[in-house]
Amino acid sequence: MFHHLTKERCGSYLSGSREDLAAIFSYHWKTPRHMREAIKLLLASYLDDSEPEDSLRSTMPMEEFAYLEEKAEAQLQLAANPSTNETLLEYLTRLQPGVRVLEHIATNPRCSGQTLSKLARHKSPDVRAAVSESQNCTSEILESLARDVHPDVRYRLAENPGAGKVVLESLSSDENPFVASRANETLKRMSSAVVVGRFPTAESNRLRVVSGQ
Repeated sequence: MFHHLTKERCGSYLSGSREDLAAIFSYHWKTPRHMREAIKLLLASYLDDSEPEDSLRSTMPMEEFAYLEEKAEAQLQLAANPSTNETLLEYLTRLQPGVRVLEHIATNPRCSGQTLSKLARHKSPDVRAAVSESQNCTSEILESLARDVHPDVRYRLAENPGAGKVVLESLSSDENPFVASRANETLKRMSSAVVVGRFPTAESNRLRVVSGQ
């Protein structure tokens, strides 16, 4: 995988590798093999993005099921880790991982607008709904999600005060009464927020519902 490594790409890798590797080493992995898979994914995202699959296979003898489990677990944990950089998050999307991994990528605070735009067009409504919770969505992404054919996507967007007043007002008259009601509730919370510029997140809203507050 290193035959495509150029001086420029090597410099780019070295400039960010310390922080990224430190994040991986600080995580509590199930086994050392899971950490190894995470490091291999990090290296591949920097050094050889043209071979996302075969170049990651270990030359050590290993059962196929065990290998796939370790790779899937590494992808999931990297996607959920807020320290994972946007380059690696984008690289993970090109590995065609499962829906759970893509959901974690979408809600990762370091996920870029470009990656979110790609995920906002994913065939799974669960992935698109996860995108609607991100605080990094561009206005174009938000407007697209507000027109999504699946009501669950629009409902999750209606929970997000980060969607902005214009989008939420459009959802407040949504054909789905649950979406419209949620958008109106979010608008009310925004208007009555005590701390200027700080609104409740979709996650905190759900926690209040669970706790009965």
